[in-house]
Amino acid sequence: MSRGRWSKVFCLAVVALTSGCGYVFQGSSSILPSSVRKIYIPSVSNSTTDARISGSLTEALRDRFDRGGVISLVDNLSEADAVLEVRIRQFQSGAMTSSSATNQALQVDNAMVVSGVLRRVSGQVLWTNPEMRVFRGSAATRGAVVTSSAEFASSGLAASDVLSLNDREVARSQQQSALLGLVDTAARKIFEEAVAPSF
Repeated sequence: MSRGRWSKVFCLAVVALTSGCGYVFQGSSSILPSSVRKIYIPSVSNSTTDARISGSLTEALRDRFDRGGVISLVDNLSEADAVLEVRIRQFQSGAMTSSSATNQALQVDNAMVVSGVLRRVSGQVLWTNPEMRVFRGSAATRGAVVTSSAEFASSGLAASDVLSLNDREVARSQQQSALLGLVDTAARKIFEEAVAPSF
């Protein structure tokens, strides 16, 4: 094959490989109108009795939107083109898997339901989701901890730490890690639905 023909084949291959894959570099595009580039995210409202969740979700949202690179995050409503309001509707934590021999919980199911609306400062709704559900399990005993899992790796514990903790301490640590996972997942899903292009 001639050099010119190889160049054409190469160009066609590059176009074919990049045009339909759905991959977009972070920060390269948005589904928002071009006039919406600055978003204000106030503190997340919380309809539950668990006060620690709202602060964590607020920070996770601000971090996700700031890292996204598609829009600018602003600190004041007066500087914004749009406002993202999020409310935690429910947070539940309960035994999901238990041992039949001892009836002891081995894993806890953690679920959070949030709602969100992104609207222009003038009031026009740009995106809304009245009921987004996110789930994350966590170990309730030392024996149920999978030290090779991604969830455990993000918990801040070392495998050797698990042996020195009692079941209650392990459950508390795993519960905190699951909570952080829940808020991170919710923030990612909100960003992807409200700002990132869908494929």
